[in-house]
Amino acid sequence: MNLNELNPTQIILLTLLISFVTSMATGIVTVSLVNQAPPVVTDTIHKVYEKTVEKIVPGDMKATVIENNKTIIVSGEDFVIEAVNKNTKSLVRIYTYSEDKEGEMIDEFVGVAFFISKAGDIVAQEQDFEIKENSDYYISVEGQEIKLVLNTDLIEDDFVFLKTEELEESIVYDAVEIGNSDSLKLGQSIIVLGGEETDMILTGIISNLVRNKIIIEGTEEDEEVTERIIVEKIETNLNPRSSMVSLIDMNGNVIGLKSEGGTFVPINTIQKIFNTKESLVIIDEEEA
Repeated sequence: MNLNELNPTQIILLTLLISFVTSMATGIVTVSLVNQAPPVVTDTIHKVYEKTVEKIVPGDMKATVIENNKTIIVSGEDFVIEAVNKNTKSLVRIYTYSEDKEGEMIDEFVGVAFFISKAGDIVAQEQDFEIKENSDYYISVEGQEIKLVLNTDLIEDDFVFLKTEELEESIVYDAVEIGNSDSLKLGQSIIVLGGEETDMILTGIISNLVRNKIIIEGTEEDEEVTERIIVEKIETNLNPRSSMVSLIDMNGNVIGLKSEGGTFVPINTIQKIFNTKESLVIIDEEEA
């Protein structure tokens, strides 16, 4: 057969045939080489594909994990469960003592809060607390009642700080992981966690972000003035009850604390105040 006598159609068909045969031969050779390769090589190839997953916005969409050549579907539900489990131990329920009609002392629920530090610092909603010196607030940790002291010098419009009393044997508390509330986006999926008696959650999206532009003055060495956009208030499409306090993103990071009206205080605002607060000291009434 003389190639010069072939018409264009015949040349294209011949090219496709050669490409097909070449591909088949390459595939057969590759599979044969992989099967004959030592375990070290095949394990390396598997690890390249193992657990390749991108955390996307949960919902109807799903992420795919390839593990040892087995495809596992990770749904949005899995992200929610993981984020909730990450924060349940950081949640605390605060109580105080009160008298019932018969004059007996009973436990009275005050509100839900969360640990913001492993040293026992707690942030809670301001409206839950009466601002008085002798309030007997306490939490229960593994069946042990631990008293709290309210920092009356650092009470904001929407939140307050409390601290656990010093114990003979110190406890490392489960503090939340802090997110960046200034980087939030409209439509971002969120979780609200709380509950007066048991853990409860709500899932939704961020429906509004109230932002503000701040001016950062330069220093003596660097006189450049910069601008930064911060989030001052977070709104969602939910109407959480008063005992729902923690606003969480899909990575399990806390990004806000519920305030009055169903809105949320950004965690960056809370953390900024917390980082400047003075150490709390519990004073023994007998020594005072």
